[in-house]
Amino acid sequence: MLTEKLCPKCKQVKTASDFAKSATAASGLYSYCKECSKRSCKERRKANQRAGAPYPRVRRDPDPEKTCTRCLRVLPIGQFYKQKDAADGHTAHCAECQSVAARAKYQANKSRYAEAGRQYRQRNQDKLRAYFREYDATRRDRQKDKARRRQTYAERTPETRQRHLNTARATTARLRKDAYALLGGRCYCCEMDDIRFLTIDHPGNDGHGDIGYGSSRVSGRLLLQRIITYGDAGGRYRLACFNCNMGRAKAGHGGECPHHPSFDAQRSQQEADYDATHTKAQRRRRHYDQQIKERVFALLGGRCYCCGETVSHFLTVDHIQDDGYIDRKRGAHKMSTYTFCKHILSQESSHVRYRLACYNCNCGRAMRGDGVCPHHLLQAI
Repeated sequence: MLTEKLCPKCKQVKTASDFAKSATAASGLYSYCKECSKRSCKERRKANQRAGAPYPRVRRDPDPEKTCTRCLRVLPIGQFYKQKDAADGHTAHCAECQSVAARAKYQANKSRYAEAGRQYRQRNQDKLRAYFREYDATRRDRQKDKARRRQTYAERTPETRQRHLNTARATTARLRKDAYALLGGRCYCCEMDDIRFLTIDHPGNDGHGDIGYGSSRVSGRLLLQRIITYGDAGGRYRLACFNCNMGRAKAGHGGECPHHPSFDAQRSQQEADYDATHTKAQRRRRHYDQQIKERVFALLGGRCYCCGETVSHFLTVDHIQDDGYIDRKRGAHKMSTYTFCKHILSQESSHVRYRLACYNCNCGRAMRGDGVCPHHLLQAI
């Protein structure tokens, strides 16, 4: 490797560190030294300015647009990712086309990516174990510090904080109304059209793609903004009520809502597949877990306290006094379904703390924030 090089512009022999690296040059270094290159760049910029040539080549329009070279749509520049070495500072393909291409590439090479991940974890077992051990050790302190800072902010500026919360809630409500209107305004399955009981569903069961966006987590507001900007992204999003959405989730990956005519046949096939691939002890334990859950549902009335829903796939345990944080402190969020159900059965006054609610009523009152199901408001009217 060269240690010295002659600059043809200043005619001086300089060390290799005085020349910028070049991937195409035979010597691996640019012809001119850094000082001469910098001086030439300044002279060229001044000459272009005197001649009236635009420099730099980035457009200065108040609302610039660009044509995507893949879908050929003219879109705002904000819908293109930034790229430093591009002429206008942005990629040639829009963000939506890049996302579609990335998903297609992953699906085509899914097994290869999975194998690469397994090999990486095997090569770095000690490193990953040390990282997660340190992360778990400091997680509680980080959570306490975050809660402390929020509490301090709330105590110091209660009016400002409340104003910010009201503004954020109003903005989210407006975005939700616009996004839901673009997706049809009603549940794809049961035709529920009350916006207070609707949520966004992923027909392709690819919601994991929205959990991480780059290095950050996708918030609900950001997802709504995406839908308003790009639409349903080729059928990637649709509206579902909380019951239908969670019913699909309970049915397993790729399952249908319990309202669907093929649901019973699908469940029977899933049970047969489970019995064929699991041991007798595992099958017995699963059957016992289902019996415990049925006992809890029977103890709590077997129907939603509000709307009277009786389909077990749409029911969940609700905390009457909104004191679920007590169970979370006890570690209930880490409990299995069996352990939590046994805890409820062991309580003599479980009907005082717990009740059954369908996902529509449970999530609907949680979204309101005041513990009142929207059905009660309709009854009051």
